[in-house]
Amino acid sequence: MSRLLRPAFLPLAVVASAVACTGRGSPVVSTPAEPSVMILVLDGVRSEEFTSDSRVSDLTGETGEAYASQTWATLGPHMATLRAATNAGVTITAGGHAQMVTSRLDPYANFPESDGPGLYRPEYPTIFEELRGQLGLDSTQAQFLGNTELLQGEVQSIQPGSADVAGAYTLLYDPSKPNAPINDDTPMATAVENAVKTDRPRLLVANFHDVDRAGHYGAGNAYIDDVKKLDGLLPQLWDWLGKNDPGYRDNLLLIITADHGRHRHDEDNGWHNHGDSCNGCRQIPLMILGPGVTPGAELAGNWTLLDFAPTLAAHLGIDLPWAQGLPIDEVVSNGLTRSGDVGLSADGTAWTHYLDDDFARDQVVVDGAVVSTEGAMFAEGVRAAGIVTNTGGSAGRYACWRELNIDETQLYWPWSPSCRIDTGSGFVDSGFAETEVGLNWAPTVVQSGSTLWAVYNHNPDGIGELGNSNEVGLRAASWSPTTGWGTPVQSPQLFPTDPVAIPTATGLLAAVGTNLDGDSARNTRRVRVLPLIVRSDGATASWGPAVDIDLADVLDSARVERPALHQRSDGTIELAVVATTATENVVALLQSTDGGASFGPATIVSTDPALPQLSPQFSGDDLLWAALSPSGDSELCTLHGATATCKDVRSARLDSYSALTSAAIIDTGTAEWAKTSL
Repeated sequence: MSRLLRPAFLPLAVVASAVACTGRGSPVVSTPAEPSVMILVLDGVRSEEFTSDSRVSDLTGETGEAYASQTWATLGPHMATLRAATNAGVTITAGGHAQMVTSRLDPYANFPESDGPGLYRPEYPTIFEELRGQLGLDSTQAQFLGNTELLQGEVQSIQPGSADVAGAYTLLYDPSKPNAPINDDTPMATAVENAVKTDRPRLLVANFHDVDRAGHYGAGNAYIDDVKKLDGLLPQLWDWLGKNDPGYRDNLLLIITADHGRHRHDEDNGWHNHGDSCNGCRQIPLMILGPGVTPGAELAGNWTLLDFAPTLAAHLGIDLPWAQGLPIDEVVSNGLTRSGDVGLSADGTAWTHYLDDDFARDQVVVDGAVVSTEGAMFAEGVRAAGIVTNTGGSAGRYACWRELNIDETQLYWPWSPSCRIDTGSGFVDSGFAETEVGLNWAPTVVQSGSTLWAVYNHNPDGIGELGNSNEVGLRAASWSPTTGWGTPVQSPQLFPTDPVAIPTATGLLAAVGTNLDGDSARNTRRVRVLPLIVRSDGATASWGPAVDIDLADVLDSARVERPALHQRSDGTIELAVVATTATENVVALLQSTDGGASFGPATIVSTDPALPQLSPQFSGDDLLWAALSPSGDSELCTLHGATATCKDVRSARLDSYSALTSAAIIDTGTAEWAKTSL
């Protein structure tokens, strides 16, 4: 999106070491240090158990400030506090940490695969990669410590050109149970001390995960007892830093927070669980100490997990070109603004407009008018296009988006969907067939006969909903201006993403990214193609048999996602996908001559590494995709016949593009967009 972070100041020079002695004879490092940052994550701790000054915990009978009394007595005079910050995304451990380290909303929950290509990695670069790549630091200077296997994939993205951060994540094991994470948060505090003593890391993220385990599985008072344990560990760690390395602490920006909260109602076994859009799940404690912080201040604003990485980047003096969040302006001041139009539709029908406001961060514009709810915290994800009929003509236009509204009077804060459809006499506010949607919801609207169908994924919480295999729905719903939306037709899929569809003689043909049944590893992602058979009444339908596209014939252990579909004038159906292996990011093209019932061998059409966060698009019979150029900038590539050419867009970042017949509207994410000839 539109923030490109520039250094707030030049790093302090490293000076020669000086060592003094305490009364106990322990060495104290008094050397001034370069700016460093640390995030201590109290996994799953609610604000009412740690920071609230008015909300009383239903478990402790006290406010958070009263219950976390040691933290407030020791750190309170030094810290600025936001009593309840926000997790606007998936309120699960991996999704919350992905927001912190990439400053992007990740639509998924945990993928607990252990190693190798099984790890499900973010699409956008992490601050670990940016820090190591821009400052040339080794693995000791950008560390992630955890006592959970859920976070091993959150340090290294699949973004081409990113720095190698192998070894950045350290999993603390239980010495009495080989290959099991340690079931105690005290060793995590010791590990933080050891990392500082040994390495003085510029970036250190530490996840205290046992408190969340206690919340889920612990008996009796296990959760609040673990919160109380953390209340003792944090002051000890702060005092240790001051006694053993005051130079490091003086230049350390320290954030103490949670990745998610917990239920504060009686639903779903009450406080034991989390993961949906409940306000207790979204609200998290936030305490900040260090340079730029006003001691004892109450932070104004509605800051989120997305804002941590931009704030840390400004303190460290590095760029964070893909950041979706805002630097916390009461902590760092770098003169940046957040504005611009992104996600532009090809005909200029709709786009997302970013606002430099942490309470209302963006809005959706359709035909020049703001259509999203005034004051919505987020309004984004525009998908807008002409509706293509069976004969290839345009039957109208549509624009769909999702938004998040924060309302303290409501128990749930879901992302809600909206659509507007133009049937020839202007846009009609059509609403949508669902009331809650997920972070990658972006329906494709297609005309079959005289009926419009929206094809979309249904995954509001980023986790499974349809049984033990974590399946959620690929859905299709019909719409008419007189009857509205029909009952959705569902095909269970595992983590479905980026569905697209085209009309056929019998209804629609859809393609969606999904996983093998019962598996959530990166290397089992594939694209599934399946028909929607529309019955004679035009408003009812059923899903037909699926064809899986895994590219095993050309790539080994590939993550295959982001499909695009097109039907040529001779009836041939073309399918383009983005595939990622441990070493490659490619675009592959497949063809079907039997209406999508089968596809021939895949052909890799890209030469430069494809950008994994952007789907290919068809413009007529030409194929477009985004890639990383040899110069390190983004580029748009087009396949015309058998010839592929690429055009550098002269930006490190390409956040969206829309295909035209002979050009593309591009958005570099820096408040700039242009029409470029291809």
